Amino acid sequence: MLLFVRQVLILQLVSISLVAQDLDKKVKAAENNPPPASRRHEIHLKPDSLTDDQGRWTLTPGQEPKAALFRLPNALSAKRVRLKLEYLGGDAGNFFREFSISATREAKPTLSSAWQPLYAVWSRSSEGNLRRSSHGLLLEGDATNPSMQVDASLPFDDVTALKLEVFKTDKAERATVLRQLDLERIPLDTTNIALGCPVRTSHPLPDDMPADFLTDGLGETEVRPPAPHLGALFYYEIDLKHRWELDHLHFRFESDPHDVTRFSQIRLELYDNKPGPGVKPVWKAYFGEGAVHADSGNAKVRDIIGKAAGNGGFHGRYLRISSDSKVPFSPQLSEVEVYPSLVPAGVTTHANERIMEGAHPLEISAGTSWLSFFIKMPEFRDFIPLESQWRIASFRNEWLSGTASGSVESRCPAPGKYAFEARLRHTDGVWNAARLTVPLAVLVPIWQRPWMQLGMVMLIPALLALVTSWIGTRVMTRRVAELEHKDELSAERARIARDMHDAVGSQLTQLTVLHEIMAGDPALSEDHRTQLRQLAQTARSSVAALEEVVWAVNPSNDTLASTATYLTHAAREYMRPLGITCRQDVPHEWPERHLSSQLRHHLFLAFREALQNVVKHAQADEITVTLRFLVDESLFLVNIADDGIGLPSDTDGVEKDGLENMRDRLSEIGGDCRIRLRSGGGTIVEMKISIPA
Repeated sequence: MLLFVRQVLILQLVSISLVAQDLDKKVKAAENNPPPASRRHEIHLKPDSLTDDQGRWTLTPGQEPKAALFRLPNALSAKRVRLKLEYLGGDAGNFFREFSISATREAKPTLSSAWQPLYAVWSRSSEGNLRRSSHGLLLEGDATNPSMQVDASLPFDDVTALKLEVFKTDKAERATVLRQLDLERIPLDTTNIALGCPVRTSHPLPDDMPADFLTDGLGETEVRPPAPHLGALFYYEIDLKHRWELDHLHFRFESDPHDVTRFSQIRLELYDNKPGPGVKPVWKAYFGEGAVHADSGNAKVRDIIGKAAGNGGFHGRYLRISSDSKVPFSPQLSEVEVYPSLVPAGVTTHANERIMEGAHPLEISAGTSWLSFFIKMPEFRDFIPLESQWRIASFRNEWLSGTASGSVESRCPAPGKYAFEARLRHTDGVWNAARLTVPLAVLVPIWQRPWMQLGMVMLIPALLALVTSWIGTRVMTRRVAELEHKDELSAERARIARDMHDAVGSQLTQLTVLHEIMAGDPALSEDHRTQLRQLAQTARSSVAALEEVVWAVNPSNDTLASTATYLTHAAREYMRPLGITCRQDVPHEWPERHLSSQLRHHLFLAFREALQNVVKHAQADEITVTLRFLVDESLFLVNIADDGIGLPSDTDGVEKDGLENMRDRLSEIGGDCRIRLRSGGGTIVEMKISIPA
């Protein structure tokens, strides 16, 4: 039975260490290896069959057709691309005045293939003014040898080739040489799947108001019907390129100068297949008069619509927008954004030495003190940093902010059934309605089971005798004093620490558990139960004091890393039962520095004194422990900040003694301690210790 209890305690310590190491590796991997999709890649395109020996395209006067085909090395899918055009300057300087760029996805493209124009959302030229025209792009103003850049949305995925068609050059009588055409895929940090998608309308729109304004990502552009009173006959139809499970629709529009909106009495329809005769929508919604209206105090207006606003399955590839409004030129819109259902890809749970994933529910071993979760983000073509929140339902129902690495921690709840939940936030600021839910089941500790309680009660006399024997025969302090002057001090210190922890520590722990169990026996009188509880508390305090001595004695802890770990652990364990939140700001890596047992002992006592002052006097709800090592100055910094009531006006008496004790202890080891008020309320205790290499 004794061996079993000892093994349980050892397994808990090992599991905490393994979880910390695994989380540290994942954080470092996320920081050092950004997703490949976030990197840009530029492609140098050459015209097919029209190039010269230097890869240039020469357009001679009278040449027909005035078009060139540029094959892509691999099929390209992107929300947005950037094209760069460079011309041959010098005496032969000439350039395109008006041209268009189109795309195809045919496997064997030719100039007679089916081509779809690229919609330019932004353009720039080093000379003149490059703008959209009815044919494509038009360069206005004076120029001699301009360099042009065009950002455009692809009309579909898997583009295999581009076609450059020229309508007008600067000098029709002279040859034009396109020296270089580069294509660059531009990653966009958005979850809006409608960005850059093609838009079709029931009626042709004016040349200066193309339908693609709705998905160009520019809130300043607007689209409206070509005639004032088309009513329900007119519609916009957006092709999302794929069938999507959706979370919400986001409409942006401008309010009218006269507070009349052209976005009311709106009809929305989603289709899985291309709309046509006999094809019914899978989801539809209607907003009557005044259901959506402009805010007269703000020219920029938006409306967000989710599944509950309509009927049917909230999914599809095609979105149709129409209006029954009698207001002329309805519906008028600036931008349509569509956001898919966005849920974490999964979660990995760490409890003790076990890494759990996939089981439902996840069974958490009895005795687990802390749980760690690694939230897996969904994959995107472009890397998108998403904000996340999480909670353990039925234990802590408020949503907590996630981390950039995806790793979060929580103390383990009491035995029972719970659910870990995580949700993601879209780039428009809306939290996704669907969330990841993983059921959790925390098992009952083994010592709370009846057969185990009976066995422990029977062992109380033997345990008491064993503890007394160990304490009486092992005089640890005398042995340490005798060995201080011997070469094998380090080895002896390690052995002493190990013996103290394995022998006395484990037995005191067992003694604590047994006293608590006996104190709960209703057959005993109240006086006896009170005495047993006092004995259990005394044993528990002895265990804590013993752990501090073991830590100070053990030479394997004579490092910065071990000291930092112990201080943060001690602060967390001290504050947890008191309901005070303990936040920690501690580096993952520490330099190699040796700290003597005496230095660590005095530092810890001063650190604990600061924690006790917070609990006794600060009336704080939260503390922050910050640890740093300044390599250039060889200084170890320990800061404890609280959000309490600050320093008392009179620090005479016990409070003053506590502050003086901290200063005296740090002074003995060549350190310094300062206490100051914290901006915004509270107190900061700053400790500095010199630790040379």
